[in-house]
Amino acid sequence: MAYNVHVLQFKTYEYSGSFDLQEFFNHIKAWFERNGYDVTEKSYVEKKPDPKTHKVTWECDKKADDYNQYLLKLVFEINNFKEATQEGKKLVSGELKVTLEFADVKKDYDEKWESSATKRFARAIYDKFVMEEKESELNKKLKEEVHKILEHNTDLD
Repeated sequence: MAYNVHVLQFKTYEYSGSFDLQEFFNHIKAWFERNGYDVTEKSYVEKKPDPKTHKVTWECDKKADDYNQYLLKLVFEINNFKEATQEGKKLVSGELKVTLEFADVKKDYDEKWESSATKRFARAIYDKFVMEEKESELNKKLKEEVHKILEHNTDLD
């Protein structure tokens, strides 16, 4: 059975002001795709009373190697926003909150080691004695990628 190792959870970035919402989403999605992630929009909720509220949930995954996979869940909340046009660009003015709900490393993501008891035992030995150092490197790399996503790609000023 595949299992997840939690690396990070519940990191939040907040911004209040005017920004190009479509450009923001395009920029974040392009970053994920450039860095080898598959992005799936799991939910999109829109509340229409003025001011509007949107909530978008993305799940992103990427193969780290043949055994490990990175999994991330991001929730974008845009609250109290109003649309406006400035210099021909469609902007929104409101409060943006980006929450990383989790960043995990999924072990044995395609369950190659689950077909027999012998393979499960070999995987346990492998995880305990061989993967320990590599797991530390994978966790560090995932933390660095999350930092790049939240710190460098959400600068709207």
